[in-house]
Amino acid sequence: MPVSALDGFYTTWDNARQTFGQGTPQPGADFDKSPQLTDLGSGVTAAAPGSKWSGAAATNYDKANTDHQAVFTRLAELDRRIAQQVDQSAQVVATGRQNLDQVRQWVTDAANSVPPGKQRDMFLMQIANRGLGQLSEVVQKTNAESNTVAQNLAKLGPEFDAIKNEQKFGNGEKDEKKDDAEALGNEEMHAVPEKERAEQDVQAALAGDQGAAARVDEVLGKIQPGQQLTSEQASYLSQMQAQQHGMSIDDLHKAEQRLGDHKDIIGDSWQLMSNDDVWMPHTELEQGALDDPSWRVRGGFEQLPTSVQDALRDADKSAPLGEGIAGLTHDRDLQKISEIVTDGNDKFQTGTALDREMMTAADKIMDTNLGTLQPMGDPEIVQGLFEAAGSDHQVVHDHLLGDGGDDFLHDVNAVEWTDDGKSAASLFSWTHDAAAGHEAGIAGNTAEKYASYIGSHKDELMNIDGQTLGELNPELVKGYAHGLTPYMSDLSGLASADPNNTFDFIDKENAVEKPVAKGIFAVMSTEESAFKEFHSVADAHILKNSYEWANDVKNGVQVPANDERLLDCASLQALEKVGITEAANALGLNREQVEAQRAEAYDMGLKMLSGTGSVVPGIGTAVGPAIDNFGGAMKDSIFGDPRDFQEMTVRNMDAGESARFALNALIAQDVPLNYGRYSLDDSWYEYASVDPARPELGEARFIKNIEGLQNASISDSSMEQNLTTILKQTLGESSPTDAVKDQYDDVVANPDPREAIRPGQ
Repeated sequence: MPVSALDGFYTTWDNARQTFGQGTPQPGADFDKSPQLTDLGSGVTAAAPGSKWSGAAATNYDKANTDHQAVFTRLAELDRRIAQQVDQSAQVVATGRQNLDQVRQWVTDAANSVPPGKQRDMFLMQIANRGLGQLSEVVQKTNAESNTVAQNLAKLGPEFDAIKNEQKFGNGEKDEKKDDAEALGNEEMHAVPEKERAEQDVQAALAGDQGAAARVDEVLGKIQPGQQLTSEQASYLSQMQAQQHGMSIDDLHKAEQRLGDHKDIIGDSWQLMSNDDVWMPHTELEQGALDDPSWRVRGGFEQLPTSVQDALRDADKSAPLGEGIAGLTHDRDLQKISEIVTDGNDKFQTGTALDREMMTAADKIMDTNLGTLQPMGDPEIVQGLFEAAGSDHQVVHDHLLGDGGDDFLHDVNAVEWTDDGKSAASLFSWTHDAAAGHEAGIAGNTAEKYASYIGSHKDELMNIDGQTLGELNPELVKGYAHGLTPYMSDLSGLASADPNNTFDFIDKENAVEKPVAKGIFAVMSTEESAFKEFHSVADAHILKNSYEWANDVKNGVQVPANDERLLDCASLQALEKVGITEAANALGLNREQVEAQRAEAYDMGLKMLSGTGSVVPGIGTAVGPAIDNFGGAMKDSIFGDPRDFQEMTVRNMDAGESARFALNALIAQDVPLNYGRYSLDDSWYEYASVDPARPELGEARFIKNIEGLQNASISDSSMEQNLTTILKQTLGESSPTDAVKDQYDDVVANPDPREAIRPGQ
């Protein structure tokens, strides 16, 4: 009969419970003889010489008598302390038993609350795993407390020995003058030497001394990555390395939790000691050892506590929990390592061996089959590792661009994360803020890598067991979208792409149709927030390009028919239309839903451009309020043919639609049009509020879209003839009608202009 995860838990619980024994633990009173010893001391006191006996002999006897009385008093105190420790031991056992019972009851209650269904086994396994983790913590905590009791009892031994050695029968005087001289010498000592202070502070800090921890924190906190350590910094780091080296992960975690506001010193020291740019003096692995400046060692993975090294190296090691179910051997240790690293200062996360091994550990776990319910490892453990190591952008960059980068990205996208992909998203979203900073080089490389993967694996990501990536891991898609917005021109293959950044063109194999870019737009459109952020930036690019083109025309600047700014607008319009309709088909969205999202994204883009002094990702400084009216007039033109959203298809651009885009840009900039023998009466125009929230901006006037013109009884042929001719008469050979239409159609890649094509066909 198959053994379930719950059966495995109960078996483990029974074994653990047996180690706590049976019956009531023996109390300390059985060992406490202090009352009898106190009585003996009182008897000795009563035997003092008193006033009837005087002289040297009486004085010596009185001193010896007093010494004997002190011995009985001290023995009574030691007996009381023994009894206290025995009582403490009994309490530890009783509390451990109680905690075990509570864990068992929690697992039982939780399991009984799980409803039947296909997810029941998965939930039961998670409950069993959580129960095993809590059980392990109870046993470890009890063992630690029992060890403390044993250590306290062991400390009483030397005190008994001291009583035996110090007891004198006769006048054994001590050299009090020598003691006074030594005390005076201690008072006159200089401050504790630097190396000794480091050894003492680190030892005290790891034991929970807040004052010592503050001093350690102050020294380590002043270290600047890339700069050589001062002698003080080197001594403190060396002591942190040596004194943590043999500690268990459980002890390290407990030490960290005792440090309060200074708990970052554990994680910070790990980052520093594992950084191969850091050199520190060697300290022998023995208590009280001081660092040796003549023996310098380089930071690296081997400098970390051995328990940390072992857990990370064997991160994918597993053990069976039941029939067809396994759990990670080091899951609790890995969780605690992640917590300690997360509590540290991310300024020290600069390509360290610790972060590299954590990323590798996460990768290995995702490749570990823990059974049918967890075929790609334990998501929660991997999430913790991502959250901890993800701040090391150099490590993320190196891992993604390494030999296993594609496999890693496959796993990240395929796992159904319990946090909806939020932790995984941190591996990618950072490229947004880093695009213009000192990490711009690795940010561009990293963004290009994951963008290329997303776009070239669009078909997989649009259908992961019947779900899109945005449905499976919504936070992950939001992270992708945020990280990619500064590279909109680059990933779209626009003329405005930055030639100086490290994000290379990703559609080199088909620069005309841009299939990889289309895949990116489709995946980014599968999650609502990602949709809005990503498309808002695309729309901002279209707005700024068309605004500048129309402004040049207004100011008499000669513009070519194939002006790069308008061609970029056409490319982005095509990419947006393909991505939106493909996502809408996959998600089952209707026209109303799509247009609502589309409008919100557009308004966000316009608001970014309108903000005085603000910076738009991938664009630069905003245009300012002057673009408000222009944006109101161009909204409908940028959306393009509304029939695409009605049918969720992508059709080629009509010449009339191409001309309408350019004409509306000119109208918005108050450029006089040359109508010739053609005229556009009021039935051709529509008026819309620039911003309903700001009525003082008034209304924008623009030529209606094809549906609006049809409703006004204006035929498609009239639309095309009138608009293309007016644009031609206004701009002459600079009319962009054909160039814009051809660019749009090339990207859409509709093989037949007479029929719409569904994305992916």
